[in-house]
Amino acid sequence: MTSQDSEEQITLSSSAFDQFKDDDKPTTVTREMSQAVRIKEHLKLFRIFDKKFININEKTADGITSYFFRLSMLDPTPVRKRIIKFKPLIAGFVLLALSWLTYYFKNAGHPLLESLYIYTVIVALAALGLILIVYVIKEFRNVLIFYSQHGRIPVIELLYRIPNKVEFQQFVTELVECINIAKSRTTYSDSQLLAAELSEHRKLRDEGGLSGREYEIAKNNIMKFH
Repeated sequence: MTSQDSEEQITLSSSAFDQFKDDDKPTTVTREMSQAVRIKEHLKLFRIFDKKFININEKTADGITSYFFRLSMLDPTPVRKRIIKFKPLIAGFVLLALSWLTYYFKNAGHPLLESLYIYTVIVALAALGLILIVYVIKEFRNVLIFYSQHGRIPVIELLYRIPNKVEFQQFVTELVECINIAKSRTTYSDSQLLAAELSEHRKLRDEGGLSGREYEIAKNNIMKFH
């Protein structure tokens, strides 16, 4: 069987998992936690249903997005990351350095800096530098990420210790327990498991939880296991 045949087989098989069974729909919330992102401009609500599903609701200026994902399709070991936008941070410090150097050479009497408008340039450089640094501080995120098992796409991104250390730890502990329980109860064969996970990623894309590019990455990663 060629790799193309394998891809077609698992893609077709995944259609069997597109709909929840009548007795396998999310019904009861067992735990939930809300988080504010970017100084309450972006709100997230995470809800665990029946210890089998995770529901993520995101509220932004563009509207509300809600999507589900089966816990059995997640890697139970989260990854902690500190996300910093280095490019604007470096640019901010460069602008501040240019502002200081311009001011220094202006006071030293450099002939090229005799314009009456040079102080305006100095202030503008310093202001832009500070704006970029404030932007980086605002966008800094200390997160705990749960990836899909084979697709290796970040499905759940939790801000570390928000809303508080205790509630955060309780939610993460229960989430990991539920993932392991859901995995232990899975009766799929290896090929069925891959097909089911591909279906979950496709639904996640259709519901707005994944971009088209992220879906293709997940699909290619899943195919490597077939």
